[in-house]
Amino acid sequence: MQCVKFKPGVLREIFNFLKLKADGLTELERECVLMAITPSVELHMGTGKLYGDVTLPGHIGAATHACVFILVGNTTRWKQVVAYHYSDNSTNGAEYKPVILEIIQRTASIGLHVLDVTTDMGNPNRATWKSFGVDHNKTSVPHPVTPDRQLYFMSDVPYLVKNLKSALVRGQVFIIPADIVEKENLPSNEVSVVPVKDLLDIQEGMALKIASNLSTKAMEPSHFEIMKVGSTMNVFSKATSAGLKYMVQQEQCTLSYLTIAWLLEQVDHWFDLMSSRHPITALSRSIKRSSPSSRTWSICSVG
Repeated sequence: MQCVKFKPGVLREIFNFLKLKADGLTELERECVLMAITPSVELHMGTGKLYGDVTLPGHIGAATHACVFILVGNTTRWKQVVAYHYSDNSTNGAEYKPVILEIIQRTASIGLHVLDVTTDMGNPNRATWKSFGVDHNKTSVPHPVTPDRQLYFMSDVPYLVKNLKSALVRGQVFIIPADIVEKENLPSNEVSVVPVKDLLDIQEGMALKIASNLSTKAMEPSHFEIMKVGSTMNVFSKATSAGLKYMVQQEQCTLSYLTIAWLLEQVDHWFDLMSSRHPITALSRSIKRSSPSSRTWSICSVG
């Protein structure tokens, strides 16, 4: 069998193979993954061509990143790379719009439907949203293939929760709106990392730790530790929240610790809802399963 050599851009040949998988698939999503690569230009021995330069239209120079577009099943665990481009540190995210539109159109041509576009909130991806007319106040636009439907734009869940934790451990103080404070009967409106660090200090000498997964590494993460979702969710967990409540009840700590305990539980519950694939536990308007003949997709990006 002859090997198919793919060039940067939309991998049109892939859609011929993907069409064979279309039957039986339900709601699908497209995920755009942005990963760092070492800038260099290399000779590909198979093609005799040099690779490593930026491939996006209107950009020149050595690439420092790769943007990979992936179609992923919403309710089935499968994914397929359908496009990629080499980019640099000053990428104009608006250049991704025609790539996304072509993917949506080709996906529709094989009987599948792109439901949403999910990205992290880096500068290029924010520019991509803006090119579609989307911002924090407007999260959907008329679908480019089926105008009676909407094409939604969503922030990547792991990226959001990792950013939230990074801001917290750097010492940023969050202010809870007054109506939420009143509704949840919270003792204060401020959330900081201080109570969590106090919990670490208190359980340091304990044989049986209150929050066993909470560690100094999670609170003082290295560059690679920051990228780990598991380490982040060890902070935003029911166990850490319970530990803070224990400190108030047994260690006579201030009642204000209960505010961050509440927030940790909320984030933990939100993450479970957003990452669940089961129709009963996931965040949705209905617990009904999709029709077997229904085929919907979405586009996502993880940075």
